[in-house]
Amino acid sequence: MILFLIRHGETDWNLARRVQGREDIPLNETGKAQSQRTAEAMRYTDLDAIFVSPLGRAKETAAAIASYHPNVPVIEDERLIERDFGALSGTTIEEREWFFREGRTAHVEDEKAVFERAMDAMAAYFRYQPVRFGQIAVVTHGGVLYHLIEHLQDKQTERFEAVKEDGTIMLYNCNISILRNDWKLLAINLSPDQFAASEYGQGN
Repeated sequence: MILFLIRHGETDWNLARRVQGREDIPLNETGKAQSQRTAEAMRYTDLDAIFVSPLGRAKETAAAIASYHPNVPVIEDERLIERDFGALSGTTIEEREWFFREGRTAHVEDEKAVFERAMDAMAAYFRYQPVRFGQIAVVTHGGVLYHLIEHLQDKQTERFEAVKEDGTIMLYNCNISILRNDWKLLAINLSPDQFAASEYGQGN
């Protein structure tokens, strides 16, 4: 079983570097175009299902992918929702710096909780039935993917271009990471063009 882990397309808040959290911010025009490019890159990819966060920006991205796979079920999963950033939602970098200088408490969802619900979701998808092709698309958020991939990357020796020397993981909007059911990461942060050129973009 293979999971294709996809971050949603760009929003205006992404562009302004505002924390989105659970705020339901729609895709901007760039995000819509990104979603379409990713959908086109995956048009020949055989899928059993598309699992998606309940937030609109993820659902818009998933809908673009689903447009090339009309017979594939699209299933919302609350476990894929973005991390709850509490009082930090909507803030810019400068506002966050001020917030912490003032000694305020944000009540942000614990990183461990984000990772555990993400792992729980992935384990469920690996058990998903019926399986025809053994491939599932998962459309979620940067915060969820970051904590999932950070943990899995620490468990394997192979490193990818998307992982910087300081361990920072780059996850761009609408790029694709690939996870196998032995919990091995096969790729991180593939662009649509890179994915389309891979064996997974060519169909079975």
